[in-house]
Amino acid sequence: LRLSVIEQYQGLLGLAFGLIWTLGTGAMLYGVVQEGIDFVTVLPISFIGVFVLIGLLIVAGSVAQIIKDSKVHPPELILPTYPLSLGETIPIHYRRQLRRERFRSSARVSAELICDERVQYSQGTDTITKTHTIWKQTLPEQTVAAGESQADYISDIHIRPQGPPSFSARHNKLRYRLIVNLHTPNSRSA
Repeated sequence: LRLSVIEQYQGLLGLAFGLIWTLGTGAMLYGVVQEGIDFVTVLPISFIGVFVLIGLLIVAGSVAQIIKDSKVHPPELILPTYPLSLGETIPIHYRRQLRRERFRSSARVSAELICDERVQYSQGTDTITKTHTIWKQTLPEQTVAAGESQADYISDIHIRPQGPPSFSARHNKLRYRLIVNLHTPNSRSA
């Protein structure tokens, strides 16, 4: 069994999308304003202005996420054996270190092991992709004490013996994912 652990780059992807969105809608707004502002153009300017504002909010949120992510090192997942086998129980150790600070207040780490299937098929000229969860194991939540310089999560995961093995084909994928979330009460901490 292969376990996929993915570092999410939400901040960078959001920033790229937000900039493209804002530049595109901003260009449209500029084109309408260049024709002159009168009674007829007030509605289009207002309508396009809302979309420019949405783009600016996406950019601001993405920059905030990038700043938050810059305060922590990439996460590490330590497994004693890999790949995993059906029916196997193994200990896992997840850790994420802060770059220069310590946690100002206690934080929580939650985790779950998910087996899901991703199916892709054609319907007319459209390609449809659907993902559904086959099995989920919620792991116990753990606390990181204030003053620590890294978040550690240690637990055991158990792959059901009757569960399906992971595989990847052109239009079908069955995968096991370990999703670990670090919840901090103050976004300046981690």
